[in-house]
Amino acid sequence: MGLALDSPLDVWQLAEHLEIPVIPLSSLKEAAPLAAALFLNEGQGIFSGVTVFRGNERTIVFNDSHVPGRQVSDIRHELSHGLLLHPPNAAMDELGCRYWDRDVEDEANWLSGALLVPEEGCSLAVELLTLGLITHIFAHIIFHNGLQSYMPQRVVQSSQGL
Repeated sequence: MGLALDSPLDVWQLAEHLEIPVIPLSSLKEAAPLAAALFLNEGQGIFSGVTVFRGNERTIVFNDSHVPGRQVSDIRHELSHGLLLHPPNAAMDELGCRYWDRDVEDEANWLSGALLVPEEGCSLAVELLTLGLITHIFAHIIFHNGLQSYMPQRVVQSSQGL
């Protein structure tokens, strides 16, 4: 996809790269008028996104009545199912209840979150957090042992609230 190691993942580019069409629910108003009317309005919170199969080909339908950040999150979750090669399953069980596979959903949730932070960015964040924590602890020790004159003024000031 040509991304730098610290670039955020664009779900639209990923979907294109994986050749998974992504379509907004509102585009299905004519094909599925009752579902679109319900899920785009008062039932908005009931439906976020779904992967629909035709043979082995996937298509993602997402609820475009949600705020953009939520839409991206839902699409990333559905793309995670694709990256994990989760097989299709029935939408409903024999009692007419929504079929839910906790393990499959947990896997997609985990990968969806992992896709938020590139490895390089994550490594940098951990390094900075660690350095910040070490600096904070060091400043705390210096301040409480009366050695402030050996520390840069900004570090001494930040440690005085400890």
